[in-house]
Amino acid sequence: MRAFGGRASPLPVRMHLLATMSGEGRPDGDGRRTANTKGQEPVRPAGGTTRRKLLSGIRAVLFDMDGTLVEVPHDWKAIRKALGIGPGSILDQLHALPEPERSRRLALLDAMETDACDAARPAPGAAELLGFLRRSGIATALVTNNSAASARTVLERFGWTFSAVITRDDGTWKPSPEPLFRAAAALGVPIGACAAIGDAWLDREAARAAGCRALWLVGPEAERSGRAAELAAPDLAGLLERLRESVETPSPTGS
Repeated sequence: MRAFGGRASPLPVRMHLLATMSGEGRPDGDGRRTANTKGQEPVRPAGGTTRRKLLSGIRAVLFDMDGTLVEVPHDWKAIRKALGIGPGSILDQLHALPEPERSRRLALLDAMETDACDAARPAPGAAELLGFLRRSGIATALVTNNSAASARTVLERFGWTFSAVITRDDGTWKPSPEPLFRAAAALGVPIGACAAIGDAWLDREAARAAGCRALWLVGPEAERSGRAAELAAPDLAGLLERLRESVETPSPTGS
């Protein structure tokens, strides 16, 4: 695991570029959220969660990158065609190949991720949410299926910092819960005191398998699976609005 940024080693945070590469987005592999989130349903606490409880017990937030912190225009059908794989986790399929084909296609994936860095841009509300959590004393980690090199490039480009960064180069990737366990351990926070933010089925499955205290979803996955999450919003700006309300709005009894 790697500690990029935070007060320990300031490195900026970028996007979960191409390497969501585990089939980010829907199980059919159509990928993660694009920049256009208009027409999505409004921010809402899911599963009956009340506003004042959204941050209760949360000591750390584990961020996905592509489609969550950053927006990248991926053509998932073209990507899968180029890699010669079908629906499902891209990384699982590539690592199931025999050598030397495995290394050849993983190198192709690395090249596509590098190209994607140039087109990436911060998601609405990303910098503001990171600042809000920092001021609230809540630790943050980046957990991405991208390579360490891609994550580092993104972090440096946008100037964001995390206390820990976990990538596929650490040996596991979502939807396995292991990357989330590693991030929580690096932060020194129990997984049950962590919230996970993501935009894809991979993020949802990993968070639930890990036993995170809360799952926060953005983008299309918020529409598809928002009722199964503690908070769902079109983007991070909407999510931040709800979190601010949870801090600023007093309970009905005034407690």
